[in-house]
Amino acid sequence: MKKIALLIAAALVCTSLVACKHFSNPHDPERMVQTVEKHIEKVLDSLDVTVEQRKKIDLITEQIIADAQQVSSQHAEDRGKIVACIMLDEPASEWLHSKVEEKAKAWTEFSHRSIDRFVEISAVLTTDQRVKLKEKFAAAHGAKQ
Repeated sequence: MKKIALLIAAALVCTSLVACKHFSNPHDPERMVQTVEKHIEKVLDSLDVTVEQRKKIDLITEQIIADAQQVSSQHAEDRGKIVACIMLDEPASEWLHSKVEEKAKAWTEFSHRSIDRFVEISAVLTTDQRVKLKEKFAAAHGAKQ
């Protein structure tokens, strides 16, 4: 019975490690940036933004992307340390919890900065462009409002 329990535990640990590796970097970061930039270009084209509007929005978008990359890279080195700590005979539970709090705080702060930047983008758009964007969003995401 103990051998079966150990085999199941080992299988769960291996599965968790594989899952962590998969989810820690599901996509190439550069490819993700390119995908976001292409999507923004398509949306801006569909809104018929002016060259001046596009310049302003591109600068704000670059700030959001750079900010996301910085927050992500700051915590990338912790991933290995976290897994190593969990695998210890006596994991430092308090340290692990502090790392979760640290990461949550960093991503929350990033989210607040991003919202401020989205508000800046909204201010660059005309009322008609915002209405059109809202309609596009509703059509793409099934949103009523």
